[in-house]
Amino acid sequence: RSRNRTLTFHNTYRLGYSGASSNATLPQIIEHEMAAPGPLEILHQVWHKLRRAQITFETTSRAIFDSKGETMNLHPWHSVSLGKNSPEYVRAIIEIPKGSKQKYEIDKESGLLMLDRVMSSAVFYPANYGFLPQTYCDDKDPLDIFVLGQDPVYPMSIMNARVVGAMKMIDGGEGDDKILAVHADDPQYKHIETLEQVNPHVLREIEQFFRTYKALETKVVEVKNWVSKSEALQIVRDSIALYEKEKANLIR
Repeated sequence: RSRNRTLTFHNTYRLGYSGASSNATLPQIIEHEMAAPGPLEILHQVWHKLRRAQITFETTSRAIFDSKGETMNLHPWHSVSLGKNSPEYVRAIIEIPKGSKQKYEIDKESGLLMLDRVMSSAVFYPANYGFLPQTYCDDKDPLDIFVLGQDPVYPMSIMNARVVGAMKMIDGGEGDDKILAVHADDPQYKHIETLEQVNPHVLREIEQFFRTYKALETKVVEVKNWVSKSEALQIVRDSIALYEKEKANLIR
């Protein structure tokens, strides 16, 4: 056991191997242990060889490798691309599904999804809600986004979304803009291109949700107004620029 070696592979597992070489890779281990048998025989023999060698597995599913072969940590906020057609078309990471009373949010340190609280008021999220990766705002969080679509989606899903507008809001004394988008892959919503094409009642539902969702927590939220698609796109651009400026302080 004192001779166990740690080998790192691109399938994001680490193997402790009691072999002769401390720098061996998985293909080298297979080549060393096998003498060119058939594929099925390789699998069978490798399994038994690894068991006899007392291979130990340590999951590192959030590990990736840079161009120099150094390990990097995957994080939904920092590792997911906003999309090549941003800011109009963006990739939204959903934290809270439509219809939920549970307030999920990304844990900034680990990148895992945290249940922050169950909402006190008798309300639920009127659309899928999340954030835009690689953005940053004055409230120290990534830019929030609502994505209109037919159905709730699983938390941590990536949705292709078209930005159509934004709602200006003050929460806890700080600006907290909400981007409004439609699911670009939903046939009932993908035709919507501007805020004016969104059902006015849906906009009122979203406004009412934010006016009341913290009422029983004795917190004040001020919903100001909706802004056009062009203004919403500028909000996205500004959040991208601020992220690039602060990125070195955000990624740890």
